[in-house]
Amino acid sequence: MKKTLFAIFVLLFFVALFACQSPINLTDDIGNGIDKAPQYVENTRLNMTSKDAYEEDDSTTYAKTITVNSTAQEHNFYDDANDYLKFSATSGTTYTIETVVYGVADTVLYLLDGSTTLASNDDKGDGTYGSKITWTAPSTKTYYIRVYSYNGKKGTNRGYTISLTSGSGGGGGGITLPQPKKSWTILVYLDADNNLSSYGDYDINEMKTVGSDSNINIVVLWDNAGSIHGYYYVQTTGATLLQDVGEVNMGSETTAKNFIDFATSNFPADHYMWVFWNHGGAVDRSFAPKGVCWDDTNSSDHLTEVEQKSIISYLNSKTGKTLDVLAYDACLMACAELFYQFRGMVSYIASSEQTIPGNGYDYEFISYIKNNPSTTAYYAAKAIFDYYKAEYSTTSDVTFSVVNVSYASNLGTAINNFATAAINSGISGTTFKNLKPTNNFSGYTWDLYVYMSNIYNSSSMTTTIKNYAKAIMDLVNPANAQLVPLEWHGSTWTSKAYGVAITLKADTTTYRLLDICADTQWNEFLTFAGF
Repeated sequence: MKKTLFAIFVLLFFVALFACQSPINLTDDIGNGIDKAPQYVENTRLNMTSKDAYEEDDSTTYAKTITVNSTAQEHNFYDDANDYLKFSATSGTTYTIETVVYGVADTVLYLLDGSTTLASNDDKGDGTYGSKITWTAPSTKTYYIRVYSYNGKKGTNRGYTISLTSGSGGGGGGITLPQPKKSWTILVYLDADNNLSSYGDYDINEMKTVGSDSNINIVVLWDNAGSIHGYYYVQTTGATLLQDVGEVNMGSETTAKNFIDFATSNFPADHYMWVFWNHGGAVDRSFAPKGVCWDDTNSSDHLTEVEQKSIISYLNSKTGKTLDVLAYDACLMACAELFYQFRGMVSYIASSEQTIPGNGYDYEFISYIKNNPSTTAYYAAKAIFDYYKAEYSTTSDVTFSVVNVSYASNLGTAINNFATAAINSGISGTTFKNLKPTNNFSGYTWDLYVYMSNIYNSSSMTTTIKNYAKAIMDLVNPANAQLVPLEWHGSTWTSKAYGVAITLKADTTTYRLLDICADTQWNEFLTFAGF
């Protein structure tokens, strides 16, 4: 019995001794609590129990100088969670700023031009909680470095070294710019500067589950309702800020074109996808301005269809090719007018006739492209379609379609033939108006196939009118896989949605600026019918 007690005593003694000597410190002496996945890195030389030699250095005013290619400086977060440094940079020179952490330190790096953040990085991806930024100076001047302790932690056992070296080739967060040419670059125009801000965070996290690699780039202009507004490169390790652009008006085509300049210069690819992310409201009308990408910070400015066309035309001029996929992660954008607007400029458009749920796209669709980098535009668009359908398979009030834009000119011709014949048919305009479908898509758009079907089946119509209506039906019908090779809808829209909506409301100002109104008699038909 005594041997047993003695053995237990010895065991407890060594357990206690090991615990006292264990280097893993879950709580610092200021009571900050447990860090994220505590990671202790031993360093017997670095001071981690009192202020470091560079204090006070808690703002740009008190920033301490760090010299390029000199010995790494030794710092800690003993009494506060921020350290600031400054250095003189030469235009065109590439610099690497890197921290190595000790104890339970976890750094976040920010590169600053005054108060403007140029680049940032949390974890550099080597399995530690150190940080790294590689960046090329645009001007010869003084820049600042902020080293922040993750979650504001401070106290003992939080040391780090920081080095500043000059080299070549880089962008924010250690991303080499320009990237080598890849198979696909996916450009997301993420306008979350409104009540969708939290959904933007959600979708960025979905993109991070896939991440860029040697075959694809995921590049985002991300503007939210808070302090995020810049160009980001999305990897599985995080969304790295490449350039802070300040508060921008996402409803301005200039903002989009600046993004295009940056993205096409730094992320060349064989194929491109462009995503408009935000609210959508079908096409613009003078009585109800809608379009896409409303920016609350800028008086709800938005991108009209004329501006959207200008943006995609500019993108194509920079890449020298037709845009493979144009996607609208926005409500109500599957419109005949829009498809015609992009004829000859885009291969496929993915969009919804009806409103889109708040979560929007499932951005894990990018995994299909990542796993199949040689995929075509059709299958890239189909990936959006398939993931959307899977995500909302139990939702009734949803629609989604993929349109083959090579048929858009045919659609314009068919609509013009119908409109011209209707105006000259001798049938009253009211008769055409009364055949409008019962259901609309949250506003002034109705399903084009259903409307033409009502006309085709009406005993009031002539054979000529019926034939022209049938031509539109055949072109639009998903069963024929011409204009609409892919269409899906929830139970609410069974026999009511076929993938293409159209405006049934005359407009003498804004709407008439659309190509379909300039090139066809459609707006004249709307006026004739009394819409």
